[in-house]
Amino acid sequence: MKYFTHLVFSGSAIRSICILGILRYIYFNKLEEHIKNVAGTSMGSFFGLAFALKIPIDELEDMILKLIEKEEVVSICTTKFLNLFSNLGFNDSKLYVEPMKEYVKKKYNQDDMTFIELSKFTGVNLFVSSTKINDGTNFIFNVNDTPNVSVFDAVASSMSIPVISKPVIIDNNYYVDGCITNNLPYEIFSNINQEDILNVVVYIKNDYDVVDKINSDDINFIEYYKQIIGIIYASSLNHSYISKINKFKNPLIINNSPFKSFYNFEFSNNNLFFSIHKNDIENLILQGFKDITIYMKQFEDDEETGRELTVIEDISKVP
Repeated sequence: MKYFTHLVFSGSAIRSICILGILRYIYFNKLEEHIKNVAGTSMGSFFGLAFALKIPIDELEDMILKLIEKEEVVSICTTKFLNLFSNLGFNDSKLYVEPMKEYVKKKYNQDDMTFIELSKFTGVNLFVSSTKINDGTNFIFNVNDTPNVSVFDAVASSMSIPVISKPVIIDNNYYVDGCITNNLPYEIFSNINQEDILNVVVYIKNDYDVVDKINSDDINFIEYYKQIIGIIYASSLNHSYISKINKFKNPLIINNSPFKSFYNFEFSNNNLFFSIHKNDIENLILQGFKDITIYMKQFEDDEETGRELTVIEDISKVP
């Protein structure tokens, strides 16, 4: 069996739920015992944190199912335009991590958990890719650089979809979805042999970058959305997700999905909502499990070929 020491999960909104199927495979084959570092972007960071916390897979699936039943999570009232001006977004991405906060409260009797606490309690280091609005750069939250930052705030920032969700403020800086500037943060582990990294790529999408810099005190409605547009525009010209994939030796690429778009939006009665149901979750999980099963078979074939070559070599030595 092929083992990995590092995990990387890209983001892809609802379609990233297929990562749950990948985690199910990892747990089923006891591969998690060897993995001590995990990096993720957007919903990939959500599952990265879930892995680091060692949340049982069935309990994690229940968390997802309960989340999609909450109206405040899946529905956005588009008549509340004032929220765009006052909060810079319609909803709060911290809602997405509430189930994991409840898990930590139950297991560790803590209301929150920092990066350094996560490493000490679980032995797994988490790296979260987020977009720093203040200077338009990608920022990686981790135990070395941000030991005292809440892992929940970091993941919420990485999942904060511009316009839909308000930015997450951490240490007086504004953060939004990490996929804008780095949707596949495998370069965090540049000193690690790529063969030891399971690099999970969900969907193919351009990365984003920006050059403008603005202070937190200057961020208002106009500057905020002007900056968002700048991020998308500059990044589409300079960085592509596809080019990053080609630089990695052997990523697990998941390019099929029940969903035709990132969010599968529908509009009804002045509400914009994510259209997703229990059977969709089950199909996404099955997709992830099937894809990693096929991906891992290549290593079984390599091992079998290696054994055959060894036998042939041994036979050739017989006088």
